[in-house]
Amino acid sequence: MFNFFKKIFKSSQQPATDLESLRLLYSETAKVIHIYFEWRHKVISFYLTALGAFGILAGWISDHPSFHQYLPYIFFLGAFISVILSLMDDVNTKTLGVCFKSVSDIEKKISIEQKTIYMEFNDKYQKCENGPFSINTYVDTYADILSLVYRGSVIVCLVSGFYFLFFPIELSSTPDNKCFCCTEISEKKCIVNKVH
Repeated sequence: MFNFFKKIFKSSQQPATDLESLRLLYSETAKVIHIYFEWRHKVISFYLTALGAFGILAGWISDHPSFHQYLPYIFFLGAFISVILSLMDDVNTKTLGVCFKSVSDIEKKISIEQKTIYMEFNDKYQKCENGPFSINTYVDTYADILSLVYRGSVIVCLVSGFYFLFFPIELSSTPDNKCFCCTEISEKKCIVNKVH
């Protein structure tokens, strides 16, 4: 308890210029972090939109037999987009880590306190820097979860693309190899026409 009051006493005796410098430092750093998270939000929005569009396009292609040969390439395009967005997110995360490190170094020079806000952020970032499967990692961090999602979607898209490349979709057919198509669907029955 005594250490708590000792810290308060030291911070109250801190020169006004140091407090003003810290306020300015925190203000400018908050702007940088806001830009970072805004950019990350745009990347994630584009990722989800692209993934949804590829899913809808793959569904549409699977319903239209004349386009079945293009289905694997949709999945390969999805994997490519996921790789690009994953790399962009990794660069953004590393940039934020450099920001935390530089701000924590400035805090050490300005502040009397042992641990300040960005020193703590920098320590946590350094623990997470070793990757999502390292021993000293916070696995539930936002960056690690996004990294796993991006890499997972790359794997799923590649596996799906190669599957449809080597095992193309076959048209459903009857034993005599004539396709039946439903032309009208009512509540109880489907009127079927033979397509020759």
